[in-house]
Amino acid sequence: MPIHSRAPRALVAGAIAAAGLLLLAPIPAARAQFHLGVGGVGSTLGLGGDVTIGLGSHVVLRGAQTVGSIGTNRSLQDQTYDLFAKADNRAYMIDLHPFGGGFYLSAGRVINHSTIRLTGTSTNGEYTFDGQSYAADSVGTLTGRIILPEKPMFFGFGWDHTFGNKWPSSLTSRLGVLHQDRATDAWNEFQAD
Repeated sequence: MPIHSRAPRALVAGAIAAAGLLLLAPIPAARAQFHLGVGGVGSTLGLGGDVTIGLGSHVVLRGAQTVGSIGTNRSLQDQTYDLFAKADNRAYMIDLHPFGGGFYLSAGRVINHSTIRLTGTSTNGEYTFDGQSYAADSVGTLTGRIILPEKPMFFGFGWDHTFGNKWPSSLTSRLGVLHQDRATDAWNEFQAD
């Protein structure tokens, strides 16, 4: 169920910030070390890279950008479409390592600039919508798009030992969900030839 009010989102953001400060508070100034890491990312949001800043052994700030694209043919409600999806996402996360080891809890925001475009393909010179057939020459070029929410929240957990081992590289895992409103669509964008 999407959250439509800003109050619960502000409450969640405040709780995350407070937890981060509580984890930083017991770290003595002599032990508070700052680390920088750069890495590659492969995820369901695309391929890209990330930059991490370690603040002691409990807090990691992470920024990432992912891109990618895919094209395919799909039938939706008896109508065939050429579908092209292009991913373009930026993510800003805070990872809290409650035990100072590899396990972490993560929260953040994904800035979504991804696009999904559809181009209708006529079948026997006709397009069919909701069981009604239309001659392809009367419709012209049929295009549509699916508009994804632009700023969903991310919540997850994972394993990251980027700053906790002696090796010059590390493998990180993350599992989580994007909490977002529904995607909207624009199916009736007809362009006459």
